[in-house]
Parts: sequence; structure tokens; C-alpha cells
Amino acid sequence: MHMHDYGPKILAVDDAPQNLFALEKLLHGVEAELVSATSGNEALKLTLKHDFGVAIVDVQMPSMDGYELVELMRGNKRTAHLPVIFISAVYREDFHRIKGFRTGAVDFLAKPIIPEILVSKVKIFLDLSRQKMELERLVKELEEEIRQRCQAEEKKTQLLAAVESANRELKDFAHIVSHDLKAPLRAITNMAQIIVRDYADKLDENGQMLADALTRNTNRMQALIDGVLEYSKIGHVELDKTAVKLSQIAARAIDLILPPPHIEIIVEGELPTVWGDEIRLLQVFQNLIGNSVKFMDKPRGEIRIGCVEAREYWEIRIADNGPGIEPEQFERAFQIFQRLCPHEKSSGTGIGLTVVKKIIETYGGRIWVESQIGSGSTFYFTIPKIPSLTE
Repeated sequence: MHMHDYGPKILAVDDAPQNLFALEKLLHGVEAELVSATSGNEALKLTLKHDFGVAIVDVQMPSMDGYELVELMRGNKRTAHLPVIFISAVYREDFHRIKGFRTGAVDFLAKPIIPEILVSKVKIFLDLSRQKMELERLVKELEEEIRQRCQAEEKKTQLLAAVESANRELKDFAHIVSHDLKAPLRAITNMAQIIVRDYADKLDENGQMLADALTRNTNRMQALIDGVLEYSKIGHVELDKTAVKLSQIAARAIDLILPPPHIEIIVEGELPTVWGDEIRLLQVFQNLIGNSVKFMDKPRGEIRIGCVEAREYWEIRIADNGPGIEPEQFERAFQIFQRLCPHEKSSGTGIGLTVVKKIIETYGGRIWVESQIGSGSTFYFTIPKIPSLTE
């Protein structure tokens, strides 16, 4: 008899220890642990501690016979369906066999027992029990997986609700900015312009410097507010989508930027046609090209625009030979209100690249930068291909 700490066990009940010893020898080759009891009461206690796959019960026992034991076992949830094989050396008549089956036994064997028959039946019931246990395990795993998926779905729903709430708050904030901040800011801007225009001759050098700083900072604040408003609209304001030729978009962006003579912008080959809206895509090119122009520190600047074709998307790149970006600033460059240059060195708002990132992600693409200090930067972004479009 092989001992196992797992899997179904065999319960043997007989008031004669020699019979239990004989059963143990008989079932030696069966892959299951044999647990013995010399009385019905002892057997009932064992059923509370062990998981049995089959029970071999002697019919004729003092105090509680096999019939009474099985009837009590059928009333217990743990053993209600436990297969029971009755064994008897005395009761051989059909009456006792029928009584055994009515009690709930699955078989009734008379002694002397044919070893091959008993071993075969025990193995069959053990296999069935193992399959049942495996099925119960799979059911539990499935129930746990369903529970976890339900929890994940509930968490997803909560997150979506939180995102929706945050978006509503952002739109409300944008509304407040538009109506409550822009009006007084315009008044300050106009006042600064009046001072510079009408009182310039009355200001000393320090006063002129302060007036210029006031005008510069109000313009920066106006750009910051416009940037926040623009950022809040992306993904909420639906624009008409059409087939957009990126070569034309790049040319329009260059015309709007008006790069100085010492900066050359080269479009390498024909850029693809994509499905989108011109306004958003123009924002992307204008911002990326404009940054390359704004931060160019070389006497002869060069900006190259190109693309490569992947299986499901286009990869667009805008490369320059400008100052470059520190590697630790790569992720920070796309975070809102994060500027890579001090205020006194740049008129930027820290929103432009954030807007670009949000536009690209709205299209299902991604954006990243590769750079080396002193050699320049290359901004990459992907945009899905439209298989039905032919260039």
C-alpha cells in the first residue's frame, strides 16, 4: 500500500483486525492510503478528518452493523455520495444484497473475495473520486478567476468613472479660465501696452525694462491659458476627419513658423496620407518643428522631416542639430507645465509637447524622443495606417 498525503483515501471498516490486515495486503499495489477502523463509530469520526474515495465495509459488526453505518454516512454531506462496497462472509442471500443496495452501497461482495475483482473496483472508484476532486478544483479556480475578473471590471468601471469626473472638472476649469481669467488678463495687457506706447518717453531705463517685462509676462500668461484650453479640448471636441496629406501639413507648418535664413528645413521624400483632422495634425508639426527652430543654437541649423513604414503604422521623425536634451529629461519633456529651459531663456509655456502627446495618443499612436547633448534631438511619433488608402 503506497502512502499519499494527497488524493482520495480508502476507508476499511471491520471489527476483526486480521481482516483489516488482509485487506491492506490485498490492496498493497493500489496508489492510495488505506485508513482502517474497527467499529462504526470510529469510522464516522475518520470521515470527518479524511477525504475518502471509496469505503470497504464489513456487514456484520457488533454495536453498529454495516447497514446502520452506511445509513448514517448517507446523512452526512461529506460522505453522502461516498461509494461503499459491502463485504460479508455470512450474508450471501439475495435479500441481504438487495438490502445493501437499498442502504446505498454500490457493490456487495461475498467472502472469499477474488482479489482481482476487489482491486479493480477500488481502482475505478478512486479514479472517479480523483476526477471529481480535480473537477472541483477547476471549478474553484474558475470561480476565483471569475471573481477576480469581476473585481477588475468593477475597478475598471470605477477608474473610468473617475477619469470621466476628472475630464468634466477639467472642462469646467477650462470654462472658468476662459471667462474669469482672460478678461482681467486682457485688461492688464492693454494697460501695459498703453504704458509702453504713451509713456515710453517718461520712463527711465529701469522703468522701460519693467514695462517690457510686464508685457512679456502677460503675453506668456495668455499663451499659457490658451494652451490649457487647447489641452482640455483634445478628445472632447470632435473634428471632421478626412484623408490628410502630411507633406502638405508639414509645408503649411513651415510657412506659419517662418524659420530664419540660417535654419534649413528638409522634408525627405513624400510623407504619407493618413486619416485625421488637419487642425490637430498641423498642431503636431507646428509644435515639433517650432521647438527645433526656437531652441536652435547652431550658426547653421538643419531640421529634417522623414518617415518610415511599419506593418500597421507610419513612424514620423523630426530631427535637428540643436542643443539636445539630457536623457533624464526625455519623459519630463511630455509632462504638462514642465519646461526644459529656464523662464528667462524661453517664452514657452510647458504645454506644447503635452498637447502633441495627447493628440498622438488620441490617434492610437505614441511619441518619444532620442537625443544627444550638443548633437541635436529627434522626435518620433507613430500614427496608424489606413489600409484602404492608397498613396
